[in-house]
Amino acid sequence: MSALHPCGSPIGPENRGAWGIALSNLLRIAMIISLNAQSNHCPPGLLFLSSDPGTPLYHNKHRLRHPRGIYLSSLHKIEERFAKVCQDLEPFLAVSNAKQVNADWFKPLLSSQEQLLYALDEHFDDCFSIFDCFFPEQSMRKKNHNVKLFIERAKPYMGKIAEVVNKMKHRNAALRGIVLSVGKLVIPGYFLEGVFPNGAVGPDPGIHKDLTAFSFSHDLRQHFVQLFATSLHLGNTLQKLGAKPASDPKWDCAWVVRLAKQLAALPANYYPNEIGLPNPWIQYEEIADGVSIVLTKGKESPLPKSFPQRGNKIVFQTTALYRGDSTTTTYKIPYSAKVSGNAT
Repeated sequence: MSALHPCGSPIGPENRGAWGIALSNLLRIAMIISLNAQSNHCPPGLLFLSSDPGTPLYHNKHRLRHPRGIYLSSLHKIEERFAKVCQDLEPFLAVSNAKQVNADWFKPLLSSQEQLLYALDEHFDDCFSIFDCFFPEQSMRKKNHNVKLFIERAKPYMGKIAEVVNKMKHRNAALRGIVLSVGKLVIPGYFLEGVFPNGAVGPDPGIHKDLTAFSFSHDLRQHFVQLFATSLHLGNTLQKLGAKPASDPKWDCAWVVRLAKQLAALPANYYPNEIGLPNPWIQYEEIADGVSIVLTKGKESPLPKSFPQRGNKIVFQTTALYRGDSTTTTYKIPYSAKVSGNAT
């Protein structure tokens, strides 16, 4: 038996056990990645990044680190920034109503989230640097069919991250905080601000359809699962480029266990537009011989029971934070009508 890899090639029984990879054949909208002690809970792309991958490497010619060094340093940066976001999110998870939220909590949280997004965007550049190590000339990498297939598989997620980061870099856009609440349910999130044709400032219409936003509960799960999905695509591509799987992988990925435990414990309370999507999911379970982590793309999240409804409408309160610029007079609040007047 062989399990289908996300890029369509079979993974033989000799490589399957460590990661327990499975993929549905329904438009590839479902993916299950099982991490266990056998793989040290590591991203599966590491399997094909041993010190000697069994094929010529050209990293010295390109003045790059060894491809394994590139990947591990990239993961280390993401790990640190994930951990910082989780730390800055903690005060929000301890409140029982929106009035207890301190607006000052958002400053470090949004700064940490911005740095995480930058690291995720840079991670794709690092993947291309890894591919460069397998070609004597960069032009050969750009023309390679298997690398193009990696880009095709990664592009939907990669493109979204790049768009947000590029607008922060080059369009004077900033992340803004938001809280959706009703009763004891308090859901922190964020959105990227943009400018509308009439000059109003609000959730960037190219990122947030119909004045929506991202909840941290959904967003952080998505980035973590996509990190491993990208690693699957990376490993598959490296295998096609001639890299051999490590015979006895010994990597310390304790950070994966720590983060998975934290993210799995986040309340499964999402924003209205996120409910019912093929959401990513993280299942963390302590078992007899260690820890089992199952990452899923395609699990539908249930409607939070704490959201009251009037007919088919969800009822909640929205609080958004903007920084005024002494010029803009109209601001659009996510999930509500526009608000006029200077922000503070």
